[in-house]
Formats: sequence, structure tokens, C-alpha cells
Amino acid sequence: MNPSNGYEALAQQFTAIRHDPNRPIGTSTVRSWVQSLTKGSHVLDLGCGSGIPISKAIADQGHRVYGIDASPTLVAAFRDHLPDHPIRCEAVETSGFYGLQFEGIIAWGLLFLLPEQTQVELFAKIADHLHPEGQFLFTAPSQIAHGPDLALTGRKKVWGNIGTVRTGNGRDFPG
Repeated sequence: MNPSNGYEALAQQFTAIRHDPNRPIGTSTVRSWVQSLTKGSHVLDLGCGSGIPISKAIADQGHRVYGIDASPTLVAAFRDHLPDHPIRCEAVETSGFYGLQFEGIIAWGLLFLLPEQTQVELFAKIADHLHPEGQFLFTAPSQIAHGPDLALTGRKKVWGNIGTVRTGNGRDFPG
């Protein structure tokens, strides 16, 4: 199994799309979200890619970004774009999340690429690494759907409401 969910093979194409200044996908939402965090917060970006535009938007607001991505090519690009922020080349499913807790965790454009049970397990893991007053931002449509990731990988993706996820520390996340 490819831990990058097909993105290593498409790293150059993905980077070109995400770096297009005419398509700042998600940056206004992310900038608004990070304003709810204390300046200098530690934020974990799951599936961070090259760091452009999401991690950069977070860092530009004065936060410390910790990246995780399974594509070696995208990790190298992240290091070029955000050299003062740590990045690990590993799958989020097996990552130890730096062994830290974060004031913010973001998963922009990632969860729908993972199987349903993996999504549920990841929500629990995220809750374990999020400060009690921390914020979690992720992208997902409101209805359950299955289908190919037509934009890039062609891999099956699952997204939508998977129910409320109760975590070991008693926190709930709506799926």
C-alpha cells in the first residue's frame, strides 16, 4: 500500500495546483481559524504537502507548524518553503504526532482519502494529541459518499458524516 495515497506519484502536479496564486484553496478559512488560537500556538498539519498554502498561512499568523506527510517529494518541498518548521515523512495513520499535544490540528483535504475505520481511529488519535481547549479543523462534505478522487489520484475516497466519534478522553467529534 502506498502511504501517500497516490500523492508521491503526483507530487509535482499537486504542488503546481496548490501553488497557483489564483487558486488559494482554503487560505481564508485557515486564516480565520488560526485567529482563534493564541499567538505562537503549536499547530499540527496532517497531510501538509509542500506547506503551500495551508501551513504557510498558519506560520504567517505567528504559529509554529509541525507537518506530517507521507510523500518524500512533498516533504522536501515543505522543508524548502518552511525551513524553520519541523516536518516528518510518515503516514498519519502510523505517526506518533511528535509525541506532543497541540493547540490546533488541521487536516485539509486528507480524511476523505482514508478508509472509514481509519478515519474513526484517526479522530480518536487526534483527540489524544489536542490540548483540552484545542481546535481541530478538517474538510469533509456533509453527506456520506464514496467514489474516486477524480481531481488527482483516482483512488477510492470516502467522505461525509461518519457519526460522532467518542474518544478515550471523553471528547466527541462529529464525523
